[in-house]
Amino acid sequence: MCRIALVRGQFAKSEHHLERALALNPNDPRLVVQRGINLTFSGEPGSAVPWIELAMRLDPFSAHRYYLDLARALFMANRPAEAIIVLERNSRSHWEHYLWVAACYTAADEEAAALRAGQAATNLRPELTVRSYVDFRFRWKRAEDKARLHDALARAGLQQ
Repeated sequence: MCRIALVRGQFAKSEHHLERALALNPNDPRLVVQRGINLTFSGEPGSAVPWIELAMRLDPFSAHRYYLDLARALFMANRPAEAIIVLERNSRSHWEHYLWVAACYTAADEEAAALRAGQAATNLRPELTVRSYVDFRFRWKRAEDKARLHDALARAGLQQ
């Protein structure tokens, strides 16, 4: 219920369901990472990072599942260099991986690397556009967070 409400942009409802779930099982890494995800999309990415890192420690065998959540939080917390390290450590041949690499390199003012990553994302998912990802994949509580990601991806050469 928490994830569904978050995808719909129902932040208070999402938080309500997450609180109930965490009260029942506070050490479930899926719930702990969800707290980090909620904080990221609610405009508190700096507070999200420790939650996501805790989830990775709670279940080190599944930590690879959470690396994009961590990179997203670090990007939104204006810590792109750290996000790049996370992304490079977890290299994947997936379009969304390259999309976040592109955003982070843009934020780190490394234009050539951002353009290469943007092209890699587009090669893996030719129909990918900035708008389809930023406007329709997630709901952002703060317009400036959405605009920041939109700008970073556009500067990385992704189609508007």
